[in-house]
Amino acid sequence: MPKISRLVPIFLICLFFFIQISFSLETVPLKKSNHEVWSKSLSVSFQEVLRIGSDKLDEENYIFGIISDIEVDKEGFIYVLDSANYRIQKFSPKGLFITSYGNGKGEGPGQFLRPKSIALDDKMNLYVADTNLFRITVFDPQGKVIKTIRTESMPANLSVKNDYLFLIFFFHEENFLIYRYNVVNEKLERKFCESNEWTYLSAQAGEAGELCMDMDGNLYYSHTYPYEIKKFSLEGELLARFSRKATFYKAPYRDPYGIFKAETAPTALFCLPDGTIVNVIRHIDRGAKKGIFYFDFFDKEGNWLKSLTADSIGLDWIRIITADNQGNIYLDCKDPFPHVRKYELKFIKK
Repeated sequence: MPKISRLVPIFLICLFFFIQISFSLETVPLKKSNHEVWSKSLSVSFQEVLRIGSDKLDEENYIFGIISDIEVDKEGFIYVLDSANYRIQKFSPKGLFITSYGNGKGEGPGQFLRPKSIALDDKMNLYVADTNLFRITVFDPQGKVIKTIRTESMPANLSVKNDYLFLIFFFHEENFLIYRYNVVNEKLERKFCESNEWTYLSAQAGEAGELCMDMDGNLYYSHTYPYEIKKFSLEGELLARFSRKATFYKAPYRDPYGIFKAETAPTALFCLPDGTIVNVIRHIDRGAKKGIFYFDFFDKEGNWLKSLTADSIGLDWIRIITADNQGNIYLDCKDPFPHVRKYELKFIKK
């Protein structure tokens, strides 16, 4: 009997690891829609309600160089990352300048070399990912640096929830795409979302995929190729995979000059308050020599609801786009000068 009692803990440990391995090998089928659910029964309206930006030299706080990211907090304040001016501008819900974050160009505290993306936590602390410095700088609501988190690779996009910081990287060498850090102890805790054979080529072309979070705290990742969106829990459990028929979607490739290119890739991914997921795709039409942008709407179950092109709402180029908790969307525009536009999004039954 004593020998058997000693074997029980060993058996339980083996059983635990068997369950973990079985769980990790569990696959979730891809749901690929061939037809829009909404089709012609419902239209989507974008009504512009606000612009932020200026080309007047005496309005320095409203001048943007290169808008690299936009975030909106739970009270409707708007944060604009300007990578050319190495700062983040904060504006009121009505577009009035409030304050700036960042200490300019450099490698010191609160400084940037190549700020790529921003995110806000529940306490409205601001997280800034810098690809060249391999770090995340955290500012409190007053603009003071409270933390610097070092990363092992070039951070591309990020999302924050509770004490978890989720990152995707450029040029990672491992088989995972999403990395979870603990904000309190600044330690890497978990890796999930398996990469595929196209991940490295996409990174060479400057594409790392898109990351966002819904109101319930679920994570979504949009692959660069093939067209697929994955849904995860905060613990990294794969909950769903979905896509839509997109014959134009092409794999990344190397051109005759040896330069990696991606003609199709997600340029933005965000969730609306009702759970609707919006994936924005950029497609470069080499024949027409122009970019075509698609807004793809999916429901919580991954069903393809509707698609529309950016030119149908009067836009010809999209880089950055996000949404607030009221369902309004914000995007950057470069003509006639860099500025932010806010749109009220409406779904209209025909």
